[in-house]
Amino acid sequence: MRSIGLFGGTFDPIHSGHLHLAQRAMEVCHLDEVVFVPSASPPHKPQEKITSFHHRVAMLKLALQNTSQYRISEIEASISPPTYTIDMFSNLLATAQADTEYFFILGLDAFLDIPSWKEYKKVIRTVHFIVSSRPGFKKSQFLRCIEFLQYQKSREHWVNRGSGRKVFYLDDHGMDVSSSKIREMISNQEAVQKHIPSAVLKYIQENNLYVSEISCI
Repeated sequence: MRSIGLFGGTFDPIHSGHLHLAQRAMEVCHLDEVVFVPSASPPHKPQEKITSFHHRVAMLKLALQNTSQYRISEIEASISPPTYTIDMFSNLLATAQADTEYFFILGLDAFLDIPSWKEYKKVIRTVHFIVSSRPGFKKSQFLRCIEFLQYQKSREHWVNRGSGRKVFYLDDHGMDVSSSKIREMISNQEAVQKHIPSAVLKYIQENNLYVSEISCI
């Protein structure tokens, strides 16, 4: 059985927190690979404030170019906007092999919003989840959400009573840095070298990204 991580997000830009979370997810859940899925038209963000899709994909390619177990899917570019998670899953997993399990990687802030997602009950029947703790959010919030979504504790993870899908919780604050903070720092001409790969920083500078205005989260 192959285990594939699906890491969705705007990646505007990709940063060290994303890379740390991908690596931790691989280690904890013994994933064979992680597929980064950049959002094309996320329904919860003002479209005019998101850096163009081709720039975000280009930065992803630079950040992941030396890691054979990471790859990128541009599937959301072919989905009519807005691109909901369930639509991404339906398109991406349409040709999924029977011997493959999929794990959706996301931060606790996003996980807590699942009850508001389009067809969220179908979402939690489709994949397992790997949830990373986030600064400003408490594990008690995670536990309340888990209970609402009808997951039960089972050793090192939680299992959904209906679907049998699992949730793993990574309590190590690997995502302390945020893309919005990096954009703000670049706009203010502050040093960001420790937060993003050097090739990504060079691309940002060459294309004058994030210098004129601060994008929304």
